[in-house]
Amino acid sequence: MHSRLPFAGFLVLAVFGGRLSRTLTAVIGAGSVGLSFAAAAAAGSLFVSFPPAGSSFTLLLWQWVNVTGFSPAVSFTLDSLSVVMILVVTGVGFLIHLYSTRFHAG
Repeated sequence: MHSRLPFAGFLVLAVFGGRLSRTLTAVIGAGSVGLSFAAAAAAGSLFVSFPPAGSSFTLLLWQWVNVTGFSPAVSFTLDSLSVVMILVVTGVGFLIHLYSTRFHAG
């Protein structure tokens, strides 16, 4: 869900951005990424507090083909390194958006 927040902020700003104040535009832009970081931090906290069996969580989306033991799949895997990278990317992205609001609103 947290990956949809910046996209929702983009949609709001793309449709209504010209009619909103500069301050509200900055709040929506940086706020959507900040909420995404908060959601990532909450998910990371849950991952650390209740670690999954095998130290990773895998979500199988679909099995592409299964031929005599060869069965490639499309899936997402969340492990400790993935959690750290999600936090770094969303955290730095939020700081960039926050920094840019000074130029937009000022």
